Amino acid sequence: MKEAITEAVDTALFHFLAEIDGVGSMTLGDFVLFHVEEGNQVLLNDPEEMDLHDLFNALTKKHN
Repeated sequence: MKEAITEAVDTALFHFLAEIDGVGSMTLGDFVLFHVEEGNQVLLNDPEEMDLHDLFNALTKKHN
């Protein structure tokens, strides 16, 4: 049961990140995700960098 729940969470997170990256099946516009601290902002889903769902795969070795 624990493995099934873990797999469900991993899959949901992967698909959520794919949507944020703009490659999911439900994406109609662009998502822009920033981290903001003390007036400084960093674009987390920069199209010039590795996609978040690919980074998730690289870190977890899942969905390959």
